[in-house]
Amino acid sequence: MIPNFSESKRAHEQNLNLILKERDSNGSFSFGGGYTPNSGMSIFSDLYWDNIFGSGQLIMLKGNFGFGKSSNSTRNSTYQFKYHNPWMWDERKSFTFGTWLTQGRFAQPLGGTLQNQNQRRKGFDVAIGWPFSYYLYSNHKVKYETVYLADEGINYSIYSYNYSLTHDTRDIRHNPRSGFLRSISLEKSFKFRTSSLNYFKTDI
Repeated sequence: MIPNFSESKRAHEQNLNLILKERDSNGSFSFGGGYTPNSGMSIFSDLYWDNIFGSGQLIMLKGNFGFGKSSNSTRNSTYQFKYHNPWMWDERKSFTFGTWLTQGRFAQPLGGTLQNQNQRRKGFDVAIGWPFSYYLYSNHKVKYETVYLADEGINYSIYSYNYSLTHDTRDIRHNPRSGFLRSISLEKSFKFRTSSLNYFKTDI
């Protein structure tokens, strides 16, 4: 950012001109693997690409594949994809799409303790961000997910809509020195099938 002053048509005033340079694209790719006696072998690969061609768009692709020794091991596999465009249609009107597939044994809270459950989850969500002003903006997200709990033989699905409203006056979002952040989130699921969950959740 290079400041430059020029004469103004008004008396005792000057114009401040700023020449901004677009930050470079930020991308990374990683690949690796590991082995533990309980989980067996696993391999992973991550792709992250931010500010694609200076457009502010983001792509994230994550994969983890486990080679557990048996169905009773703690092996698991996870695949995720995310796309985000902060200026999809107009200033600060954003669009986000994500999809995932996870299967294996994952720790779940149950009665105040963590218990490994053999499960399979797959789904996607779509979110649209809509600003009212620079400090006040809303987000609309729809989600669909199917879940299978192998140990219990239970299948269920989630169809939900989430609305969130955020008031953010922080000067620097990642390391604020002043301002505040207030948000409220309302999520409602819909029982489109007999196996669909029906709930209402609020976060403030």
